[in-house]
Amino acid sequence: MSFRLLIGLHGVLISLLAACLLGAGPSFSASPSANAIRMLPPTSLDWTQFRSASRPPSYLLVQGSYSSQSAASAACAALNERLVDISKALRDPNLVRQLAYLVYESSEKEEEDRTTDARVSQIFWTADSDRVLALSSNSDGTGAQVQPQDAPNASGRTVSVRLPALCTNSAPWKTVNSTDTSPEWRVAVASGTGEYRTTYTGFRDMLGFRFAAVPYAKPPARFAPSTALLTAQAVHAMLGSSFSALRTTRAQQCPQTSGTDKPYTEDGCLVLNIATGFLPPSGQPVPKNELRPILFWIHGGGFSAGSGLDGTFDGTGLSSRNDIVVISPNYRLGTLGWLAVAQTTSPALTGNFGLSDILAALRWVRAHAATFGGDPDRISVMGQSAGAQIVQLLLQSEEAAGLFQSAVVMSGRPWDKADERMTRKVAERPISEGGANGLAVLQSLGCAPAQLGRRHQDGSVPLRHQEDRRASGSDGVLACLRELPTAKFLTSSVFSRPVIDGNLIRAATLDLSPPSSAKAHVNRVPLLLGTMRDELGSLGSVPAPGTSLEQALTQAGINDPQNAAVVANKDGAFPRPTAGRDPVQNLTVTVESEMTSILRCGHDSMLNLASDNGVFPIIHAYEYFSRAWQIPNYDPNAACAPESGAELREGHYFLCHSGDLMSVFASPGFMFALEPRDDLDLRWLRSVSDAWAAFARSGGQSPVMDPVYAAVRGYTASRTSVAAWKPLRASGTREAGRRRQSSSSSSSSKRVALLGAYGVQDTRALGVGSFARQCSALGFGINYIRQQRT
Repeated sequence: MSFRLLIGLHGVLISLLAACLLGAGPSFSASPSANAIRMLPPTSLDWTQFRSASRPPSYLLVQGSYSSQSAASAACAALNERLVDISKALRDPNLVRQLAYLVYESSEKEEEDRTTDARVSQIFWTADSDRVLALSSNSDGTGAQVQPQDAPNASGRTVSVRLPALCTNSAPWKTVNSTDTSPEWRVAVASGTGEYRTTYTGFRDMLGFRFAAVPYAKPPARFAPSTALLTAQAVHAMLGSSFSALRTTRAQQCPQTSGTDKPYTEDGCLVLNIATGFLPPSGQPVPKNELRPILFWIHGGGFSAGSGLDGTFDGTGLSSRNDIVVISPNYRLGTLGWLAVAQTTSPALTGNFGLSDILAALRWVRAHAATFGGDPDRISVMGQSAGAQIVQLLLQSEEAAGLFQSAVVMSGRPWDKADERMTRKVAERPISEGGANGLAVLQSLGCAPAQLGRRHQDGSVPLRHQEDRRASGSDGVLACLRELPTAKFLTSSVFSRPVIDGNLIRAATLDLSPPSSAKAHVNRVPLLLGTMRDELGSLGSVPAPGTSLEQALTQAGINDPQNAAVVANKDGAFPRPTAGRDPVQNLTVTVESEMTSILRCGHDSMLNLASDNGVFPIIHAYEYFSRAWQIPNYDPNAACAPESGAELREGHYFLCHSGDLMSVFASPGFMFALEPRDDLDLRWLRSVSDAWAAFARSGGQSPVMDPVYAAVRGYTASRTSVAAWKPLRASGTREAGRRRQSSSSSSSSKRVALLGAYGVQDTRALGVGSFARQCSALGFGINYIRQQRT
């Protein structure tokens, strides 16, 4: 019997085995692979194609070294897949780009000068026993081509060769409400060794690998800091030898009054979701240069709502297109996450318990991200709204030092007097006295100090034995709170704001002094920061058509002298809009957005001072200027969606708070099953998502992709669309710490990127132009934060 016939029979047997596995369905069991597995998905972000009957192909590359086609076929069968059909592979331009990217990536890892004068090649086993798929490209991945090539052992030749296996990925693309975690799509990774080995079972879809609701901390006692599961022993003690990371809902969100109809539990909510396109080999050390950058997402929700498990923040699109790992944790919310009162009232109620959760999650990521393909030394923290404020807290917390390497602040707060954090003692006071109602919250729960002596007498809340109370220490308030059912915290007054606790947060605000004279700690990392044009379209008040301007501003909380200044419009700073919707609506939302809540004027003043003083090594600033896509479940004023195609094209609708989320995560189809609104939406989504991913991939150096990377991946158009985005300040561009009052000339080089349907639509200089004139007229000129600090 010939060698070729033996190989052929062996291949038939393997194919039969694969067919049995493919038909086995529920009996399929995932186990960690001894070889690295990479997802090679379609990268267009076009969910209308992903869900179609003629969907673009996706692939799995098993990066083992297989000496025969039959061995490679077995590797695919172990994943419930088959080797790719070579004729189909040759017709897929996306596969060419994906394989070329492997070459580009390899040239980066070798840290050699990339050249285009040397050709390199790589071959892969396919379903054709006589032919392999051969990739040829320049050494930097450009100029890539694929073609068939005779298999090394074709025609009975005996050749020693070891090649990777290129497998199909037949897992479907699904929406959040139809996610398919069937056994045939499951994957597994393992951490730890020996008796402390824990296997995580996740699943794959068309775009990537997912591990859902993975615990990152021990369930803490109520109103105690969380402790990360750092060691293999700690993980194994909590999760055992295996953990099913297959949950696809928000059922494990931290207690709040919205988001799921499932019962709430405090014990199981400190979990996180992971989206990745790379599964490292099990039981082997992963070379540092194999690991992917991490984008660590912190959700918003006013510190009282939201979840990292929310499909709006599904990381698979962002991860799959730009080969990064996206991690999104829960953290404790509302009173359970942030309640703070004076030390004399309760020593334990320090507040910032939700912040301690985020710190624990970051420590978990540093300890375990490599298991899921992430590089713990390339973490970008990113947050929006309350999540952005948490990122801002991380920037000033010594406890966060070294836990991340760059930061993204989306619709945060300016570091001005109005947004300074209060002490625990002040937080206890009523809001009318400048506090945060801490004591009133205790009273609503029946646990204020004055109430403790009579609670056990009226029977309003069942108490444990007094011996147990004494055993808990002298903090009777804490003991009382720990006896309450979770539901009680969801029906009483709510405390939801960070405070100065003397540990995690030690200063009222970030020190914007030059580094040489700063008195407080600052984590000096590259920063990407920006706002929506019309933040208050959803956060604030939108007047009814026909309302007078003075009345509309009053309803929005804009009083004199600002109200009078806008109405009088003496210097022409507040022209009545002639395009778009009702002029009074437009101007009211503009003024609200400039001077309240997110305070766009404050962002410009903050950026100006931070740039002048060299607070961060590099700053990139943006504004959503002419296009946004409001999440359907957050438009309280019904004002944030365009009412016509013309409004969408011209940007003549409110670009509201949270109108950025679906563009960053490219999630309109996955989360809400929405259709693209016009032929520009997909291009716009790609430009935004690519810019945020480029920031993470570059360690915060730029939201503009490396040109060779863009060329190899077929993203040149996307890169070109944002190429005008320049940093406000980079190290070495200005003498560190030099302070100068802004003028038109000095501010003109500090420009904010204005984002629209075509990428960076334009830029505007800090401190000049119509926006600066409005801020000055409202009392929030370009130097107002500088003046507050002197």
